[in-house]
Amino acid sequence: MGAPQIHPRPLLERQPPPQMPIQTREARMPPMQADKLRAELLALPPNERAELAHVLLESLHDEEPDPDAEAAWLAELDRRAQAVADGTAELVDWEDARARITSRLKAAREGRTSR
Repeated sequence: MGAPQIHPRPLLERQPPPQMPIQTREARMPPMQADKLRAELLALPPNERAELAHVLLESLHDEEPDPDAEAAWLAELDRRAQAVADGTAELVDWEDARARITSRLKAAREGRTSR
């Protein structure tokens, strides 16, 4: 399984990723088992969760990188910079952006804890 395809969108249009069942290279884990595993992992002491997070993040480097990702991100950065230079970008005040980000993070955390 290769790296996910990157389809850059403006930051403010992005939505949080949907809760997906845990997937292995061979098969998907049924949602009930995934929820149970998630709960068990979140019950680990902080140092063990940190170690597990590190191992999981390192495992992502084992995947083949998307050969088009860097070019896609550079094109997106160029597009955004040009929109700012042209005056066509919809700019957002930092305080408004931070409030929106904080609200989305809070909602995401509440959604995870209500399971």
